[in-house]
Amino acid sequence: MPEQDVRVTDHEIHALFPLDCGGMRDTFDQPSATKSYEAQITQHRLNPAWVSEFLENPAPESQDPLWIRLEPGKGISLDDFQPHIRQILGQSDQPLLCLAFRLRTPKVLSQIRGGKPRTWDFPLGKAAQARCGRENMPVQLLDARFFMFRTGIAILDIAWKYPVQEVTPDGVLEGNYLLSHDNHYGSTRASGPEILRTIADALLPTIQGNRFELHGDRRILYSLVQYRGDAATEDTLSTFALRLALRQNNAYLPDRDAFAHGFYQPFPYLCHAAAVEGGATVIQESAEAPEFIRSFLRDKGRNTYLPLFIAEMHNHFWLLRQSQWLPARRSSKGSRSEKQEIAEIYEATVEYRRFFSPILVSEISVHNTFHELWQRALRIQERTRQVEEISQVTVSLLQEKRTRWIGRISGGIGGFLVTREILEALSFNGFFFNLPPMEEWFARYPSMAPVIQEMLIHRIQVWDGIVFLGSVAGGLLGLWISWNFDASMKKE
Repeated sequence: MPEQDVRVTDHEIHALFPLDCGGMRDTFDQPSATKSYEAQITQHRLNPAWVSEFLENPAPESQDPLWIRLEPGKGISLDDFQPHIRQILGQSDQPLLCLAFRLRTPKVLSQIRGGKPRTWDFPLGKAAQARCGRENMPVQLLDARFFMFRTGIAILDIAWKYPVQEVTPDGVLEGNYLLSHDNHYGSTRASGPEILRTIADALLPTIQGNRFELHGDRRILYSLVQYRGDAATEDTLSTFALRLALRQNNAYLPDRDAFAHGFYQPFPYLCHAAAVEGGATVIQESAEAPEFIRSFLRDKGRNTYLPLFIAEMHNHFWLLRQSQWLPARRSSKGSRSEKQEIAEIYEATVEYRRFFSPILVSEISVHNTFHELWQRALRIQERTRQVEEISQVTVSLLQEKRTRWIGRISGGIGGFLVTREILEALSFNGFFFNLPPMEEWFARYPSMAPVIQEMLIHRIQVWDGIVFLGSVAGGLLGLWISWNFDASMKKE
């Protein structure tokens, strides 16, 4: 981006850390469960050993409980939004879809004892130094929020800024590139961007007795940036927003046309960009821009577009989890438990569509277009249909396997019973070893000599053995016939 007479006047960068807290949909909105979740989160404290190692000269509040329930800010038109958006903003609704928390005292992270800003200096590589004219990039953490959703997805949001007197657009790009790639520079934990992950780990509460791991080394960023300057044009505005969303510096030259589906520019001075890597809202100050644009970042940016982004990323993370069920939940092949688990995935998808997948998220058109932008960028609807279709087809296949086995077993049982009936009929009709029919046998038996009685009893015992073995053979024959019938039908 051209930097002559261009400077960033305000900015706020948000990093999202997703977590999987397991299935909560059956208990999430029960009052007892809600109180339990809230108590576990609001009682969480920083580990004193971690504080002494990572927070130099910590504020006294560093030993207090970290989290408190988020309440809606003043002046936010909550009635404009769907229930799950309102709950991300802190309103309590039923059914409960999201528990939102904020830091009780943000200065635990943002300030040292005495009130001075706490900053970390992250060294930049030589190429980055040449691009932005700095050897390192200072970072000041501003705040953090924690969102726990009914689906079991939780999102930790950490916000920061680059406290540089004359921060440039390229400086923001380089800082974002550095802090979104833990594994890029190979720095030590104390001085490199890994400290951001370390801080995130320390902030995470224990839920249901479990500490959940963060996912991925390349985290998703959402950048709110406001700038002014003569070199700023409509084209550079969208290109800058696109680079922020893609977490790229100016060494990359994204084709604006190739990513046309990835940005939304409702006004010449405002551009939203969306990508799988992250998003951005960029405001250009100019003589043509209305006065409210000057406070857009702290007002609408943080209290409207950031919550909408959180909602979209919840959908993204939930779909990632659902699409990974096959390797993660594989039990014995074709088992009843596997079928039940897959059926539960489908049921969870139906509930997800009901609560988290509205066509419109707001009564305001620009909000809904922003929602559509993210739906396209993350391909939410396509992925949702894929999860539904795969779970339905898989359940059908497992049901077919179970039905096939029932047919085979039924064939074996049928062969056993039919053979037994035939052999028993032979015995009643006297076809074996000149034995009389059973009715005649019972009439003549008492008058027979003992030797003949013993001989006939022996023959009956032999015959009973033949009947049993013949029935087993008939059962095996029935099983073989049904098995080969299934195989021939499968080939056809």
